[in-house]
Amino acid sequence: LSTSASAGDMALTVGSGDLLGGSLSLEAGASGSANAGDASFVAGDSQSTDGGSTTIEGGDGPNNGGSVTISAGSGASAGGGLISITSGISDDSSSGAASLKTADASGSSAGSSSGNLNLSTGSSLTANSGDVSIATGLSTSASAGDMALTVGSGDLLGGSLSLEAGASGSANAGDASFVAGDSQSTDGGSTTIEGGDGPNNGGSVTISAGSGASAGGGLISITSGISDDSSSGAASLKTADASGSSAGSSSGNLNLSTGSSLTANSGDVSIATGLSTSASA
Repeated sequence: LSTSASAGDMALTVGSGDLLGGSLSLEAGASGSANAGDASFVAGDSQSTDGGSTTIEGGDGPNNGGSVTISAGSGASAGGGLISITSGISDDSSSGAASLKTADASGSSAGSSSGNLNLSTGSSLTANSGDVSIATGLSTSASAGDMALTVGSGDLLGGSLSLEAGASGSANAGDASFVAGDSQSTDGGSTTIEGGDGPNNGGSVTISAGSGASAGGGLISITSGISDDSSSGAASLKTADASGSSAGSSSGNLNLSTGSSLTANSGDVSIATGLSTSASA
């Protein structure tokens, strides 16, 4: 302890070797009848400036860099150990940021890709596999945090984005839901599904229901929103205006038709206005 200057440092250093460098192992004690010993690696607190930082880093190497592995312990009759990585709280400011990313690829040779990032739960043979939850925090006095799923750009091809529910061999497959947020005071959130722009053709938007083998195919339903005190939302199905000045720049065709059938009646087309009980239909 030092009351007027810096406290002494402590260094645990393993010797170097021409063949192999020495290893360093810090391990808590085992127990045969009670809980094993805990292992704690904690930086120091500060009463006046910044708290100490903790760094866990693999070594550099001319071939592969050293790995960093964080693994919780196994459990026999109960659950495996928990892994929790949480940024620091603050009494008067924002909590600490948390970042999980792979390093940039600084190599100039062909095939020097940045590392992959895999976020997944483990498989289970006898019960449900684990859930994955990614969420921004609640705010009681300001705006909630945004969430962005953005795929990187590329000189050759941009990255693809796929959101797909799980398949099932013996029961219903998982549902996929993409829903904007509700509001208690103003407008509900909007949902936009849009193809990308391009110097040749613009990207397409395709909405297709699933196929059925022994029963019917999936339903497609597009319905505007209801209102308790006003009109329901309008619905519009139209092709875009042709803004090109060259000859042959026609607006797109609109096709409304049912499918063909080889063994039964083809589907009907019905266009009707709604019933009104107190005004004109």
